[in-house]
Amino acid sequence: AMYYGTVIRISDNFYAGTGAVYILHDDGRMAVYGEINPIGLKKGDRVEAGQLIGVMMRSTQNTLMLHLEMYYGTKRDAEHRIDPTFVYDFEDRWNK
Repeated sequence: AMYYGTVIRISDNFYAGTGAVYILHDDGRMAVYGEINPIGLKKGDRVEAGQLIGVMMRSTQNTLMLHLEMYYGTKRDAEHRIDPTFVYDFEDRWNK
């Protein structure tokens, strides 16, 4: 998980047989971590920043990938969508 929060949904049918974890982070933003196999979580669990929440699964192109969506609040629609690169410095994180 990118930030502290609470698991609000676990899905085992996100895309092409992959799973997803929906987390409402403490700052009020929801993140959908998709195309993963969730590990040991259930609705209502608290997660910590950096905690392992799942293992990436192979996509239909046979590559490992994480599908990440972020929203203000819990509505999963275009009006509430956030570009994850605006809230998390992925490049800095990967270069460490």
